[in-house]
Amino acid sequence: MKFLRSKRTASLLLGAVVVLASAFVFWQNSQPWIPEGWSAPLTPPPAHAAPIGDPLPLTGWAWSSNIGWVSFNSADPGSPIVYSVVITRDIDPVLDGKLSGYAWSNNIGWIDFAPTDNPPGSLVPMPAKLVNGTLTGWARAIAGKLPASAGWDGWIKLSDFNATPSYGVKLNPDGERLEDFAWGSEVVGWLKFGLDLNTG
Repeated sequence: MKFLRSKRTASLLLGAVVVLASAFVFWQNSQPWIPEGWSAPLTPPPAHAAPIGDPLPLTGWAWSSNIGWVSFNSADPGSPIVYSVVITRDIDPVLDGKLSGYAWSNNIGWIDFAPTDNPPGSLVPMPAKLVNGTLTGWARAIAGKLPASAGWDGWIKLSDFNATPSYGVKLNPDGERLEDFAWGSEVVGWLKFGLDLNTG
């Protein structure tokens, strides 16, 4: 009889452990994924014109072996500072597809996807825009404008199919995710995108 009681107690304890483990896995899976070593921004990004219409927010991350992870939406890491990069839609053919807002990097700070200054080799601004499934134009790290940048200008080119090798951030075949590489000179290097378009 004592053996049966011990066996029943062990079974109850095992059941409780399984329930607690399952609850922990569920809780862990419900939390936003945060890369190891990443930290949220402590100060807000510079002021930016508010997007018009019904902008499409991007969520997800980009990765560079030089600067690490880049976050495109504060909803991903649960940052106390609200920020995001969005795509304009349903306005008109000229404005649709334009990106605006800021992404965040621990190592180079805020990255502007609607810079108003001229990128290298251009006489006019060329902010980021989604055209025929490819991200065109440039983004710029704000730190590249500072005197302390030591000659680095902060520019990140989102596609160049005339380069060797050619590259570009593109929509996947389902049209729901931006993938592939941008180039940010020797400082940023290759920046691999993995961003979801929240179309829901």
